[in-house]
Amino acid sequence: MPGVVVTTAVRTGPTNAQVTPTATLFVAGVTQRGPEGKAIAVNSIAEYETVYGGYTSSGWVHQTLTSFFEEGGSRAYVSRVIPDDATSAILELDNATADICMTLTASGEGTWANSGGLKAAVVNTGSAFKVSILLGAETVYTSSSHTTVSDAVDEINGSALAGLYVSAAVGPFTGLPVTLAASNFTGGADGGALDDGDLDEALAFFIDSYGPGAVAAPGFYSSDNYDKLIAHAVAYGRVALLGFDRDDAPTAAASTAEGYADVVGAEYAAFFYPWVKVPNGNLTSVIPCEGYVAAKRAKVHNESGPWSAYAGAVTEAKFVTAPYVVLSAANEATLVASAVNPIKLVNGTTRIYGARSISSDTANFRFINGRETLNYVVYEARQSLEALVFQPIDGRRALFARIASTLTAIMDRIRQAGGVYEAVDANGKLVDPGYSVVVNDSLNPVSQLASGTIKARVGARISSIGETIEVEIVKSNLTASLV
Repeated sequence: MPGVVVTTAVRTGPTNAQVTPTATLFVAGVTQRGPEGKAIAVNSIAEYETVYGGYTSSGWVHQTLTSFFEEGGSRAYVSRVIPDDATSAILELDNATADICMTLTASGEGTWANSGGLKAAVVNTGSAFKVSILLGAETVYTSSSHTTVSDAVDEINGSALAGLYVSAAVGPFTGLPVTLAASNFTGGADGGALDDGDLDEALAFFIDSYGPGAVAAPGFYSSDNYDKLIAHAVAYGRVALLGFDRDDAPTAAASTAEGYADVVGAEYAAFFYPWVKVPNGNLTSVIPCEGYVAAKRAKVHNESGPWSAYAGAVTEAKFVTAPYVVLSAANEATLVASAVNPIKLVNGTTRIYGARSISSDTANFRFINGRETLNYVVYEARQSLEALVFQPIDGRRALFARIASTLTAIMDRIRQAGGVYEAVDANGKLVDPGYSVVVNDSLNPVSQLASGTIKARVGARISSIGETIEVEIVKSNLTASLV
């Protein structure tokens, strides 16, 4: 029919597209359910809920990712934190003689799969059978028809969809499982209290091949956990976004941050204060700030680059309604003096108002963008130079030239975007571009080349951040000249 047809839909994806890999968030924490022992990428809160469930009062991952995606984040990896003594629920399927011929185990420990949280059903036609998996009352997976248990097990364990909910095992007895109405899994246990080692185990699943980004563990604010997050950031070329307990006073937060100024890898981390308020239906919830910070970081990285600060007007909140603590000028000064980045109200809107790392090496790493830029250069160099690995080293230095041109191309893109500080003389002539690339004979003697190693050196003068603008306003009377 002629005319204009308009339909509506529900947005479940991120609010902007991922452009740079450094914009990724790695978040570890307690979830309602889901697999343990792996990290899974999610690109929307709907994808997260499919794998890890919804809100849980014992953790902050769901709330953190809701604010992350609502505020402009695009991609996150999630790793579930769970006690070592937690157990997974199971359902044993019997054959015609009531012996166990197949066992289904819930993907991920905890009580979430008990009491009807997860179910399975079997349809047996006499010579073949199918297995269906139900999450609550909804069927989420049905296998193909199989004539052997081993084939069914292989299909279930090889299915990405089924793997979100169960794994399967053969036996110990032969035969096919008999028809079974939807039946509950049992035996899942949440385990005891979490300890610092549980976070360490979860962080280990954010492997190197997932690339750079920011790592956070909302709610895990002990000194041991700070250490683990910083160590992870150093090892994997990421940055750690650190928060504080909800009710910590500004002075307590400042004191905590001061204790980390000289730790190894301090330039890889940044503290933010306080928690933030977000809408929750007709109510307001108070949640850790890491999701909001990570979202604005991702937005800045995607739009401007890792050398730009995720602070100021570009971080104006769209979903977050207010900081949990409204800072006085004195409190803000206390935080800034201790390298804690305040989250504050500016012109009635919430903004991040600091871009500092926690490092005491302020000459090199006062601002977190210094480390962010170097992390980006490291990642780009690895990716771009991979094509030159195993190329022959020739006497005419052609391979040297290709390595140098590859690194120069990376650095010049950063220069053009304002990421490095160019030196210009009084006449406006470029003295140096703010970076240098060297691949020469002095770095690469023949004895070293014989071992198959080529060395290159990149120097970078990272642009600083203008965090303070001072203006002097002078009044002149009618008989005095203007300044």
